[in-house]
Amino acid sequence: MSEAVITHLISQRNAILERLKGLLRMPSISTDPQFGAGMRDAREFLLGRLRDLGLKNVQAMDGGASRSRAVIDKRRRAPFAVGS
Repeated sequence: MSEAVITHLISQRNAILERLKGLLRMPSISTDPQFGAGMRDAREFLLGRLRDLGLKNVQAMDGGASRSRAVIDKRRRAPFAVGS
């Protein structure tokens, strides 16, 4: 891992951990419709975070009859470098 990436991660450690803890608090894995709101919140969180990271084509896909959902994106270029 490059020194720039390590430096960035260390400098953003608290913010990264708070975002992760927020995601982990969401009841986002269940087949019980009672948890649908938590699952939707987690999906929206991930969509927003991926867009914030620069992914342009992020979208939620409906799983159809299974009611499952997925978050996808198509990468068309190499990953960005920290500091670019």
